Amino acid sequence: SAQQRALDFVITLNPDPCGEDPYDIQRYVAAVFYYSTGGDNWGNSGNYLSSEDECYWDGILCNDDDLITSIIHNQNNLVGTLPEELQHLPKLLRIELDD
Repeated sequence: SAQQRALDFVITLNPDPCGEDPYDIQRYVAAVFYYSTGGDNWGNSGNYLSSEDECYWDGILCNDDDLITSIIHNQNNLVGTLPEELQHLPKLLRIELDD
C-alpha cells in the first residue's frame, strides 16, 4: 500500500519514527501523497523521497516554521486518489493539481 511504502521510506531516514515529531509525520504524509498519486510515473518527481527536507521537494511549499502549507503539482501526470492522511498537515491551505 502507499502507506506501507511511505512508512518504509521514513524508517530508512529515521529508524525510530514513532515519536510525535510533526516533521516525521509530515514527511510520512508527503510520501503517502507521492505513492497514492502515482509518483513513480510523474512527469517531474524532482527530489521527492530524497533525504532533502520535504519543504524542498518540488511542488511543496512551507511556512517559516517548515510546516507544509501548499502542494502544487500542475500538469504532472498524477493519478489515483488523494490520501486521507493529508488531514494531518495542520497548516495545509492549498492543493493545486490541474492537469
